[in-house]
Amino acid sequence: MQTVTLRLRVFGLDVDVDVPAERAESIRSQWAWCLPDSPAQRDIAPLPRAPELNDEPLIVTRGADGESDDHIADYNLTTSITREAIGRRAAQFVMLHAGGVAEPETGRVAGLVAASGTGKTTATRHFCSRGYGYVSDESLIIGEARTVMPYPKPLSVVIDPSKPYEKTQHDPGEVGLAFPPAGPLTLGPLVVLVRERGEEASGDVARLEHIHLFDGLAQVLPQSSAMPEIPGSLDVLARLAQGGGGIHEMHYREIAETEHLLRRALALEPLEPFWSHVPGAWGDTSPYLPPEQFPVDPDRVAEGLEVERARFVDALVDDEVMEAIVLLGATPVRMSGLATLVWDASAEPRDLEQLTAQCVAELGDHPDATALVQETLVQMLADGVLRPVE
Repeated sequence: MQTVTLRLRVFGLDVDVDVPAERAESIRSQWAWCLPDSPAQRDIAPLPRAPELNDEPLIVTRGADGESDDHIADYNLTTSITREAIGRRAAQFVMLHAGGVAEPETGRVAGLVAASGTGKTTATRHFCSRGYGYVSDESLIIGEARTVMPYPKPLSVVIDPSKPYEKTQHDPGEVGLAFPPAGPLTLGPLVVLVRERGEEASGDVARLEHIHLFDGLAQVLPQSSAMPEIPGSLDVLARLAQGGGGIHEMHYREIAETEHLLRRALALEPLEPFWSHVPGAWGDTSPYLPPEQFPVDPDRVAEGLEVERARFVDALVDDEVMEAIVLLGATPVRMSGLATLVWDASAEPRDLEQLTAQCVAELGDHPDATALVQETLVQMLADGVLRPVE
């Protein structure tokens, strides 16, 4: 099979793509906005404390014709390029599984966060065919000082809603999208897309809801790449979110209902940090393994079992309202109330009696104080947030 090598520029990397000669022109057209001389291209500085950049070209090969339908092979190529680029840029940038649309006057970018096949591309296409600049429908890349690097890959359009991973690839210009504005792009709001259907979509659905930062982080983190590899990852992401006005959910039935909501989101003012940052130490274990769990009999806790915090990557605590979020490997865990107090107090080994005394000192006495703390400890051990001290 005769092949042709196409040079692309993605994630600030040169990518050499070997493709079948008969498909070269079609694939070049799909990836026109990622060619090195495209007006959409720009580089940004990596995060502070990022590892040294490896700028060696990536080499990716598209499967041969006959292995699958062309649209499947083209989509697999897009997936391969994205995966390889993410792997190379781990810990250098914050990378979110999100669409990006840029306000033409300011270069401020709204991140549209959603799982694959649930509305990112539809939303991005809608806004970017109505004056907003196309940054990406897949990966939002954020570097130093909130700067954003476009990844204007081919638009991936679902063929059959029952098969969300079968998509056709389209040159963004072919479907009428606008280039991102010239000059620097900076991160604005993070918006979680929530499309409501059926009975849940009754009444006036279209709305923008500010949600607690920790709840928002728990939704955004599963739609991120390589966050545990970034030092202070939760704190970094929280500051990015607050700097854009916090994290909001955009509820809608049809994306056409939301243009006024996007304008409102892009006009949000920055919010101040309010949390205490507790850096973790995960060690040499891969952060992508599931966190270890420690189911124990409640009687062992009652008999004086000492517990301490399990290994964690990073944590944020809001002491005023007793809320916390802890990153166990790549898994975010939300805590509130008594669990937050117990976790906060377990930086050193503690037993049930000591933790109950500390909770009573903070919250006041309760007739079932010991039983409530015991129940909390058993659950936190089962969740892997605490571990027994053997």
